[in-house]
Amino acid sequence: MRMKLPFKLFTTFLFVYACFVVSCEEEATKATAEEEVDPCAYEEQFSTIQALIDAASAGDTILVDPGTYEGSINFQGKDIVVGSLFLSTGDSSYISQTILDGKQKGSVVRFENNETNGASLVGFTLKGGYAVEGGGIYINGAEPTLRDLRVLENAAYSCDVGEYFKEASGGGIFINGSSPILERITVRENSSEADGGGVYLSNSDANLTLVTIFQNTAANLGGGLFTNYSTSKVLHVEIAQNTASKGAGVYAMSFSDLSFENSNVGGNTADSEGGGFYLTGSKVKFLNVVLRDNTANDQGGSYFLNGGAVELMNTISHGGSPQEVYSSSSGNLVKSSYSLL
Repeated sequence: MRMKLPFKLFTTFLFVYACFVVSCEEEATKATAEEEVDPCAYEEQFSTIQALIDAASAGDTILVDPGTYEGSINFQGKDIVVGSLFLSTGDSSYISQTILDGKQKGSVVRFENNETNGASLVGFTLKGGYAVEGGGIYINGAEPTLRDLRVLENAAYSCDVGEYFKEASGGGIFINGSSPILERITVRENSSEADGGGVYLSNSDANLTLVTIFQNTAANLGGGLFTNYSTSKVLHVEIAQNTASKGAGVYAMSFSDLSFENSNVGGNTADSEGGGFYLTGSKVKFLNVVLRDNTANDQGGSYFLNGGAVELMNTISHGGSPQEVYSSSSGNLVKSSYSLL
């Protein structure tokens, strides 16, 4: 089944869902016995595309014409394909012409109902998302396929309401307890008031292929990529010009296990430690990787190790300032073969 949403019918399919509204600045209202209310959540305003998702069945494809579609979409556990005309034509210009704009009211796209790799989002620009977790894309307990996307200018905010506090995670993409596939994605100019300016991984196993993580900012940890108890295979990825207090390019903690191949990590700047990588209780393996011109105001231009392990093969690390590698404690390991460090 093929479904198509013409841009000229944008207003025709407008559905407004009445949700419980609580802003971060307002005092939390008592939840009913039957439901839990997140005092940090914005009321979601759904895009017109949501009506087609709600009507779709597993295996359906929804093709979206060029235009700007305001509001959020939620795949609702359905293994369907939602794509721009890039999906049917291969014309990459449709990616920038077909925009999902969250209008600062929650995540732009959400996968949170056990979606499998059959749930695919292809060929869009996602912008204007504003959420505590996952300004651009929120993935929790799901395995979606994300391809040929631009995730731009989204933000994650920290929320403090009464005795409730939740820290910002994943300005661009938030992934928790999930195994998504990410291919040919640009994650650019996103921000987090705490961790994971570009991409945030927790308790996940995610593969990143041909992904660019560029000019993202985190106030605390992981300007480009933050990982916690996660495994990730990173292939043909560029992580550049990101900023954070620690781990401007990548911050990996709590037994994270990362594998980088044929990738570049350069021009990242840490206010404190770890311009390229900050590793604490984690390990990373490099094959055919270049780290260049990463800087930290304190220590560890390319690598800051705090109980971390680095294995280098055919890898070049140069231009790190104030030094390439800084070891803050015992128990760190650097193994290098056919590499320049």
